[in-house]
Amino acid sequence: MTTSSPKKTDITVGLDFGTSFSGYGYSHAGDNGKVTIYDNWDSPSYYPKTMTCLLYDTVGRRVIDWGNSAHQRAMTENLDNNIVLIQRFKLALHQGAADIPLPRGIDVLALVADYLRLMKDHILNSIRTQYGSSFDTNRIKWCVSVPAMWTNREKDMMRDAAFRAGIISDRQIGVDKFMIVYEPEAAAISCMKQHLLDLVAGDVFMVVDAGGGTVDLTSYRVEAAKLGDDQTKFKEAAAGSGRKCGGTYIDENFIQWVKTKTTPGAWAAFERCEAFSGDIYYFLSAWEVVKQSLKPRHISLMTHRIALPAALWDLIPSQIQITLMGEANGHGRRLLLTPSDAEFIFAPQLTEIEDLVCNQLQRTPGCTKIVLVGGFARSQLLQHLLRDRFERDDVKVFCPTHPARSVMEGATLSGIEQFVSSRYMRMTYGVDCQRPLKDGEDSSSARLYDGEYFTTYFSVFVNAHEEISIDSVITHTFHPMTADQAAVRFLILSCLHRHPKVPSEEGVKIEGTIRVPMEQDPTGKARSALVDFRFGTTEIEVYAYDVRTPHMKHRLQINYE
Repeated sequence: MTTSSPKKTDITVGLDFGTSFSGYGYSHAGDNGKVTIYDNWDSPSYYPKTMTCLLYDTVGRRVIDWGNSAHQRAMTENLDNNIVLIQRFKLALHQGAADIPLPRGIDVLALVADYLRLMKDHILNSIRTQYGSSFDTNRIKWCVSVPAMWTNREKDMMRDAAFRAGIISDRQIGVDKFMIVYEPEAAAISCMKQHLLDLVAGDVFMVVDAGGGTVDLTSYRVEAAKLGDDQTKFKEAAAGSGRKCGGTYIDENFIQWVKTKTTPGAWAAFERCEAFSGDIYYFLSAWEVVKQSLKPRHISLMTHRIALPAALWDLIPSQIQITLMGEANGHGRRLLLTPSDAEFIFAPQLTEIEDLVCNQLQRTPGCTKIVLVGGFARSQLLQHLLRDRFERDDVKVFCPTHPARSVMEGATLSGIEQFVSSRYMRMTYGVDCQRPLKDGEDSSSARLYDGEYFTTYFSVFVNAHEEISIDSVITHTFHPMTADQAAVRFLILSCLHRHPKVPSEEGVKIEGTIRVPMEQDPTGKARSALVDFRFGTTEIEVYAYDVRTPHMKHRLQINYE
């Protein structure tokens, strides 16, 4: 189909960078909000994402392949020992690289940037195919989704990775070109666009975004029931929550169950086999199909016979083979997976998700709907758990036909239209400031400036659980302590409790540091500076400007701890 070339900044891209799978959507300004989801990945079955993995040369320190193709090659080709498949590296941004098996000396941020660069190139090729090869990449607005439970430092690392990947040319570029989008928020936007929940003004609903690594929950209150008007569509009804209890942890439980059934020794020997890479690929692919279709015992007593790789079967002690064949009604090379086994494999993560939903409902009075999205949302066991547990309390559970598409679509839409009016603060934020020491106060930690003692206090800007408009701006005037001071350096502080008094208070931590330049005036004295803080956005935004030139603002970089 031939389409006219888009005008300046008229393409919005929603990029869902996931733990297990990643994908994207995009929309032209002339498409009236219609989002194209790219789903033509090289996959044996339909799925609108490609695998989040890299085939990496640890000697040459370069990427050999990525996505589904990388995984397929790693499982089927006889590769050199220095070629490794790296998966789940997104989690290393959140919980520390020490907890995720990465090759020695490989920086997780570099891996994320490599993957984003390759995904960016794929996106640009798709856009150029549709809009012409001469398309200017500067006309794109990028919206990258992250878990809502991520810290400010982790979100900043994603911005840094996007900069390294060439997605943005300036690390401090504004929201007109680059946005961090919360995954459950994106899913909520998608569901509203599809009219999935039949919402009306005043309704309160919850999004459970169950992905490969994390499960994110956020509650929202509808402010406008009709899409397409000029009003904001919804706001947060309570602070969100989340944990690392996504679908990949179910896979780990399954492997542990297989090890137990076949004996740990047989599995360890299997891992050393030459055939392991190829066999495990097909074994886990077969498990993925079973995993999605499993149902609770009270609905289905169906058992599944899971074929074991021949190399693994041959390593199992003969007595154990006989036992397994008996369980599988005489079938060799089979493991019998009963409904009890399935519930045992799923139990730890399902229990965590149930607890998350219960706690979120307690914080969200009036919530009557739950929408389940994300790759793990395809699990029948998870869907039935939420319906059985919460629909008896008159909380309806909904799941889109293609739950894995929701974040990609919503991330794209969030870059086109403002849907969210306010958010609840998960933390108390402020800065360290100096004030003159009062009579009778302890002077042991005070500092002397120009003959006067000053003490440090926590200047609170927003408190935890406070509702903040996304357009809210908090302005603070910074003065130098000395006449020749060229810059003011201050700390952004945070804590979980409200109304802290001093930075040394228990629970207070340093989020990061900011340096505000203080230009000199003709008399040689430093000038004051105004600094605007925005905490209602998905990233903390800080802008500085001179009191005499308020129209000349520049965004300051926060150096996160």
